[in-house]
Amino acid sequence: MALTITKKGDAKLQLDGTSLELDSVYARLEMVLRPDGKSVDASLYLYDAKASYTSGKNRVKINAINKDGEGNDTSKTLQTFYRVSLIDGKAQSLGDIHDAVKTLVASDGYTVTKKDL
Repeated sequence: MALTITKKGDAKLQLDGTSLELDSVYARLEMVLRPDGKSVDASLYLYDAKASYTSGKNRVKINAINKDGEGNDTSKTLQTFYRVSLIDGKAQSLGDIHDAVKTLVASDGYTVTKKDL
């Protein structure tokens, strides 16, 4: 499974170190399943397109979240790490974890589509 993440409104996908923005990125997840069976750490590995992932090209890096002097977010920028808490009774399955990360990324203002491989 994979996620396609598309910018929307103030939620930008700006390449790190540049002023260039991508319309969307292709994301694969790396997951650490916690022993409690109720939480998962998920990291997003980002590519400019599925073809870049498939051909083994380098990942893209999106600008880090900007912080003001008090540590508050001042921009909408894609996070690349999420801690997912699973609903009681749900398994640590690939589908459930992708759905949970999809929901979290969408709550940050992006349009997200889950892709079956």
